[in-house]
Amino acid sequence: MPGDVPTPGPALTRVPSPSALPILTRVVRTAKPPVKRAPPTAPRGKIRTWSLIGGSVTLRCRGSVVSLVAASPSAGYTGKVGASGPTVVLVSFRNDADRSEFHGGCSGGDPVATIREHRGHTIG
Repeated sequence: MPGDVPTPGPALTRVPSPSALPILTRVVRTAKPPVKRAPPTAPRGKIRTWSLIGGSVTLRCRGSVVSLVAASPSAGYTGKVGASGPTVVLVSFRNDADRSEFHGGCSGGDPVATIREHRGHTIG
């Protein structure tokens, strides 16, 4: 076959034949095709979600690198992302009277956060 690569081994083998003369046959061994493997995937990291009055925030930590996965305001609130990584995540949610502030990062590879809730205050 085209592309077959002979490997060391017996060059000729006798095969019985109905005729009186023996027939010589060449034995060819081919190399096995390489095994295809899926590429390694990046480590997923640690993920955590916090629920605030004004919405929810989800962070991912891969070692000391933090990234914002999602920030979703609650009904009646608007959201603002001040920073989305790689060292800090800052998110705020607000409506006419309330404000939620989120400051997140990584500590020892784990997502951590400080949350401040301001309720019932008129915000200018």
